Amino acid sequence: MKSKDRKRHLNNGGFSLLELIVVIAIMVVLVGAVFASTSIIDGSYVKDAERGVKDYVATGRTKSMSIAAKEWYVTIVKEGDTYFARLNKTEEVEGSITEVLIDERELGSKITITFGKDHPTEVTSANELKMYFNSSTGKVNRVTINDADQDISEGIGYMGISSGTYDITMKIFYNTGKCERE
Repeated sequence: MKSKDRKRHLNNGGFSLLELIVVIAIMVVLVGAVFASTSIIDGSYVKDAERGVKDYVATGRTKSMSIAAKEWYVTIVKEGDTYFARLNKTEEVEGSITEVLIDERELGSKITITFGKDHPTEVTSANELKMYFNSSTGKVNRVTINDADQDISEGIGYMGISSGTYDITMKIFYNTGKCERE
């Protein structure tokens, strides 16, 4: 081997420390951007679901006070991978009670919804959540999960909505029928 070729061969020893640091810094920035965008996307799923729940609770409360029916209630349920909010009423027609679906909104499929404070129950197709409203005051009269009455004596219900790295808790005030983020 000639001396010129030998010097070229010896000087080709790989990356310098500076080059390695620059590559690692670029990778850290890219990984951070991916995590940030994932968090933003997760947050948008949760916020969309939160808006849907708030809208339906407010609508159920308002309709219960303004349009006559035996009962008005909001249902939160998971069918397959997707959560739905439904506004329902029951009517008594000629001695027969009929349930009527008034409106439905998809809350999302990349979320999880729970209900309860200390030991929350995941809302699923088997654990359907229902909130019933008083027709004169709009307050929440009763809350059921899978048709089992929940304790509403504390005056506040807690609903969790989460997606990946982002989660919120909503308070549902039974005496007013209103809900807000904790």
